This record gives sequence, C-alpha cells and structure tokens, in this order.
Amino acid sequence: MKIEKTINSVVLVDTNMRIIPEALEFSIHLHQQGKSKNTIQGYLHDLKTYYEWMDIEGLQVFEVKPRNIPSFIKLC
Repeated sequence: MKIEKTINSVVLVDTNMRIIPEALEFSIHLHQQGKSKNTIQGYLHDLKTYYEWMDIEGLQVFEVKPRNIPSFIKLC
C-alpha cells in the first residue's frame, strides 16, 4: 500500500497498484472542499496506516466494528 502522486492530486493504491475506491472518493471530496494537496496527502497517509492495519487483522472496510478499534489504536 502506498500513496501515489497524480497530475492534480494524490491517491492511495494497494500492492497491485489498484486505487483504493473509498480513499479516492474521500480525496475527491477533500479536493472539492478546496483542501491543499499536502492536506490530502496527510489524510491519505493516515488512511494508509488504517488500511495496513485492516490487512493485518484480515478485515475489510465494511467489517470493522467498534470492538476492533482498540487494536488499531495500539498499532498507532
């Protein structure tokens, strides 16, 4: 998982260089709000950490429950 720069913004991609759709939607939303490229990159860095944690835990976005969050907090 890594953050890739595009012509106008940045995106979060997985190890197969596929764009993470939820992160893309979020970065588009931030861009529409007028957030700077550096701000968007900062948010994507945090999402990268979150997605890496989900991978370690074997979870998908829709599977994360409140009971899983303490495990994420320990990672950070």
